[in-house]
Amino acid sequence: MTPMTPMTYAMHLEWADREARHLTTLSERPGRAWQGPLDEVVDDLRSALEWAAHQDLHHQEATALADGLATLLFRSGHTREAQARYEQAARLATDPRTEGDALERAVAVARSRVLGEEALRLGLAAVHARRRQADEDALGDSLAAVAETVLRFEGMFAGPVPTELAAELLDEVAAIPSRDPTPRTAALVARAHRATRPTRRARRSPVRSPSAWPSPRAAAATGSARAPPSTS
Repeated sequence: MTPMTPMTYAMHLEWADREARHLTTLSERPGRAWQGPLDEVVDDLRSALEWAAHQDLHHQEATALADGLATLLFRSGHTREAQARYEQAARLATDPRTEGDALERAVAVARSRVLGEEALRLGLAAVHARRRQADEDALGDSLAAVAETVLRFEGMFAGPVPTELAAELLDEVAAIPSRDPTPRTAALVARAHRATRPTRRARRSPVRSPSAWPSPRAAAATGSARAPPSTS
C-alpha cells in the first residue's frame, strides 16, 4: 500500500472539515437523517483529526474539527467522547477566547453526564482562559457559571460540595465593573437559590474523595483542578 503523503493528509483533512460542517448543519434539522451518514464517516473524521492535531500548520483546522466532531458526537449520544473532543479543541486552540468557548461546551456535556467534579474542573479551566482573554463580561459569565454548577446542581457531586469556593466566585462576579448585567444576575440567582435550599448530600457514592478545590486565583495560576476519575 502506497503511504499517504502530507499533501494527501491535508486534502483528507479539508474533506473531513467540509463533511463535519455539512453534518452539523443537517443535525440542526428535525429528524435524524444525518445519523447514518455520520456513522459512515466518523472514523475518517477521527483519523483526520489525529493527523492534524500533530501538525503545527493545521492547528486551526484541527481545533475546528475537534469542536465540530464533539458537537456531532454529543448529538449522537456519545457524551463521553464528546466531552473529550471539546477538551481536545481547547488544548489545540491558539487563543484564549476559542479555548474558553470549547471548555464551556465541555462543561455543558459534563453537566449532562451528571459529573459535578468534571464540570467544576472544566469550569475553572474556562475561568483561567477568560482571565487571559481579558474580557470582563466573558470572565463574569464563566465565574457565574461555575458558581451555578456548585450551588444549583450540588446533587451532581460525588463528594463534598465546594460551597466556599462558589461564594468566592460570586464575590468576584459582584466586583467586576461590567456593563453586561447577565453575569451579576446569574450570580444573584445562584446565591438566592442556595440560601433558600437546605444542604443536600451527594447523589452518588464517591469514587474517590476529591482534594480541596483551589481558590479562584489558585485556579487561575494553574489552569484547572486535577481531574477525578470518570464514572461514565
